[in-house]
Amino acid sequence: LCEFCKPLRFYDVVALHEHLNKEHYKCHICEKQGKPNQFFKDYNRLERHFDREHFLCHEPQCLAARFMVFENEIDLRAHEASFHGTNRRDGGTKIKLEFRVRREGESDQGFSNQNVPTGDDFGFGLN
Repeated sequence: LCEFCKPLRFYDVVALHEHLNKEHYKCHICEKQGKPNQFFKDYNRLERHFDREHFLCHEPQCLAARFMVFENEIDLRAHEASFHGTNRRDGGTKIKLEFRVRREGESDQGFSNQNVPTGDDFGFGLN
């Protein structure tokens, strides 16, 4: 059964897969990230997925060209700089980075079990 074309039924998995590949849209980014067979009924639904889950170029010419979507923000920013001349006046490109580091002894609630550093922790091999 094709969930998009109900009540169209397929009694063979191969035929269903051929139908999905021919009549519907698959996310190539998800496929690359190890999430196979992410199908969408039409391009509008795939584009919404691109916008929510990946990095879609919102420039009008790229929206018209379709499939201008990137796996990460760095690739999107490089595309924007190369094809659209979008960058900062100082020649750089600003990308928001977020790091989360869990230290040894840190619980989910904070630093409850963390050891206080001692002078030995700051020796850096100096005597």
